[in-house]
Amino acid sequence: MRSLTLATLFATGFFASSVFAQDAVDQIAPGSGSTITIEQIGNENIVDVTSDSDASVLDIEQRGDQQEALIRLSGTANRGELTQQGLRNFVEIASAGASNTFTINQTASGSTLANNNSATLTQQGATNFALQSQSGLGNRMTLLQNGDGNSADLLQHGDNNEMDLVQNGDDNFAILEQIGNETPPIDIIQDGGASVTIIQTSP
Repeated sequence: MRSLTLATLFATGFFASSVFAQDAVDQIAPGSGSTITIEQIGNENIVDVTSDSDASVLDIEQRGDQQEALIRLSGTANRGELTQQGLRNFVEIASAGASNTFTINQTASGSTLANNNSATLTQQGATNFALQSQSGLGNRMTLLQNGDGNSADLLQHGDNNEMDLVQNGDDNFAILEQIGNETPPIDIIQDGGASVTIIQTSP
């Protein structure tokens, strides 16, 4: 039986490594002003972070077992926050450019844990904002921001929901919410200066 594992990492503009053996954490953070904090509580969790930027801030917390997060940051003034709680959640983030901001939250809601959820975020450009939050089982969301000044707020609460959002160009705005189980999939493409709000509910 594997024992509880806690891995915490701090990196400020240089390569740093402070990991207990049972969880895998690979982290490279060159550049000035980089701050990376990783905390894992559980077994078989994986974090792989590469930051080649100025003023990047990343805070990751994974609780539970078999979590995985792969993050790539490149550019200036990147910020991030990632929280996973439950079992077998997956996140993949690639952020290249300047002044990008993202938040992904897969966590508990009351007595309901977030299990088997997948969230993917890709950002290219400057001053993009992304908030992705999932609570429940078997949810999937993907977000692509390719341009400047885009904003996306994605929420899934329930089980087996799917959404895909592509923001091309500049100054797109989107709020997408799915509340309930197996709501109809959302698939949105924005091509610049577009605004959309979709709220779906099901039993």
